[in-house]
Amino acid sequence: MRKRLLTLSLVIAAALGVFRGELARAFLQYGLNQATDDLFARTIQISKVHLDWKGRVRIESLKARLRAASGPIPLEVRSISSKNSFLRAFSDRGLALNFEGVHLQDSQREGVSGEARIRMGREERFELQADILSLGLEEIRWISPEHLAGSSGEIQGKVTLQSKASGAILLEVQLRVREPGGRISARFFDLLLPYLPQIGSSERVAEIRAAGGLVGFHDASLALSWKDSDRIKIFLHILVPDYNLDLNVNTEIRMDEKNSFSELAEIFGLINQKG
Repeated sequence: MRKRLLTLSLVIAAALGVFRGELARAFLQYGLNQATDDLFARTIQISKVHLDWKGRVRIESLKARLRAASGPIPLEVRSISSKNSFLRAFSDRGLALNFEGVHLQDSQREGVSGEARIRMGREERFELQADILSLGLEEIRWISPEHLAGSSGEIQGKVTLQSKASGAILLEVQLRVREPGGRISARFFDLLLPYLPQIGSSERVAEIRAAGGLVGFHDASLALSWKDSDRIKIFLHILVPDYNLDLNVNTEIRMDEKNSFSELAEIFGLINQKG
């Protein structure tokens, strides 16, 4: 993370401090592709770059393909703009960036918008506040195609991420699919079997799995908290009226502290799982 942030800052400074217009766009695109090759496999494409006299930068229409265990995911960002000069990345306040319209390419939903802050130097820090305005459940099926295939419903929520030079990471995720809900694959419930809290719930989940196909749900929410490097706390709620199932799962996943970030990437389908 630290090496990537430093590289990104130097790329922005070089591209915008030396070049203008099309040269700045081409140079910045090249630098971003070099710096994020492990995430986007050098597929980033930028339509336009603007720089004002205060050193504030605006990127319009960035497209890329995110590496994932299930295959490349085509993403699009409508715009990224800095609230202050790109040189602020090396100050105490850091470089503040607004981003809008992060979604799958060709999606008609609002996607994700928010703010990121990058601070370089001895007290390096990265902060992200993201608002999920509207994403389709079908847009995140790549996280686990086996368990989410055919699923649908509108997701809203918030994501908070903080990363420090010490390696400490804080991640908070709040997701909600409100009524009228949507449909979800019966195989999704395979993931919950080890964590089911009640005998009654286990029996109804067994019925859903036996029926197979897609089941309708009216309400669902997920809360994920990663404050300790060796554990993630997860709370899941889902209401399935056809099976009289009002399921609440509250669990904790233990992680290898030294490899916690890569294990989290596995959970979110960003790298191939072990074994």
